[in-house]
Amino acid sequence: MRNCPWKSFFWLALLSGVVLAFAFPPFHVPDEPSHFFRSYQISTGKILAEKRHLTTGGTLPKSLGRVALAFTEGVIFHADKKIPLERICREASIELAVNETEFTAFSNTAIYSPLPYLPQAAAIGLGAWLKLPPVLLLYAGRMSNLLCAIAIITLAIRITPLYKWVFFLTALSPMNVHLMASLSADALTNAVAMILTAQIFKYSFDDSFRLKHIDLVILMILSIILALCKPGYSLLTVLYFLIPRCRIGPTHVYLLWGLSICGLALGCSIIWSHLVNDLFNAPYEIGGIMPSQQLHMILLHPWAFLVKCYENIRHYWLFYGSSFIGILGWLDLRLPQFFYLIHGSVMLITIMFSGNPDISVNPQRRILLLSVAVLNIITIITSCYLMWTPVWQEEISPAQGRYFLPFAVPGFLVFYSRNRIVLHGKELLALFLPSYVLISLFLVVANVISRYYGDWRVFSHLACMLF
Repeated sequence: MRNCPWKSFFWLALLSGVVLAFAFPPFHVPDEPSHFFRSYQISTGKILAEKRHLTTGGTLPKSLGRVALAFTEGVIFHADKKIPLERICREASIELAVNETEFTAFSNTAIYSPLPYLPQAAAIGLGAWLKLPPVLLLYAGRMSNLLCAIAIITLAIRITPLYKWVFFLTALSPMNVHLMASLSADALTNAVAMILTAQIFKYSFDDSFRLKHIDLVILMILSIILALCKPGYSLLTVLYFLIPRCRIGPTHVYLLWGLSICGLALGCSIIWSHLVNDLFNAPYEIGGIMPSQQLHMILLHPWAFLVKCYENIRHYWLFYGSSFIGILGWLDLRLPQFFYLIHGSVMLITIMFSGNPDISVNPQRRILLLSVAVLNIITIITSCYLMWTPVWQEEISPAQGRYFLPFAVPGFLVFYSRNRIVLHGKELLALFLPSYVLISLFLVVANVISRYYGDWRVFSHLACMLF
């Protein structure tokens, strides 16, 4: 297993994910209450959310909202506030009571398609059928989401011909494991982005692989799934053009496949956006956020907007780096500063020594990779401008580093090296990285316990939840 990155990832992700799934209190992952409500709604067979005045959501059991409020009120964004174990045990005993319903708002997740919630919804639906209480439904959804993400990323690491350890470390960053071990739609989104990237790498760089039409169909399906998980990441489909033309056929066939893959992904995004257009507009017309006016400003002054994007990156680059690695909970659980420096250094070393001496990345491919990464960054910042920045605010509100995870690996490939020294470096990575991940897990768990419980009585919490 030592020299097998995908096996190492599978077992370490399973260990890390299960530990974090139970160490973090219910609803203490970014937007987890909203993800929970949307997952439950989908588990009942309702694909589209409801619109009530200026809010969107659905008619759900009252117990769901009550439990979510009990765990988050007065605790989120207050790093000094703890969660008494008695509260956890008390709320875990509340029954679902499916017949006692009320309209529950979850505007920020109501616009998502059902696809990134299928693992959670399946587990929650089964749990509801078994009449499990809401807290146990949440843990069932977390575990289902975790297992699905692990399975997909394991396959991605197994099939990619290069950067296996970069995939490994990116997927096992504290932030990504935190998302996998939650109800977040980002777990499946990141996993699908990784396997799409791995497939393209295989088609582009594995000379022993004979590309067939069915492989391109698989690529098309993955592109559509990613676009429906989060439309903004449809740009990753442009990586299709990393594939050498000679592996597909004449120029017109090559272009036809490329345009079909990118076009279908974009088309599915547009269709879903049209379906939820009314739901999308409702929550953002509050507090001076007016997407239509802001989009009009971008179209009138594109260069001025690009300057704003640059200023956003220059001002918040340190926050983006830290939150990419892991500012956990509701952005109220920072890890020690030295850990961010160490993890960043380990990532740089992994990028340097994960190359393959038999595989080269020419300048044209590097330009394409860099362009896709830059366009994704601009898309994310633009989304924050349209959705979270009031029209009167001069600077664009910051995004979160976790939004950069889906295109991190192709972005890192810009710095690819295939020096012969990487042969020895990869052997060292195989020895070092699994141990590093275990040490990181211990540090994260220690900080979670300190943040939410104050001491190691967390084991009482786990026993309470399990039994």
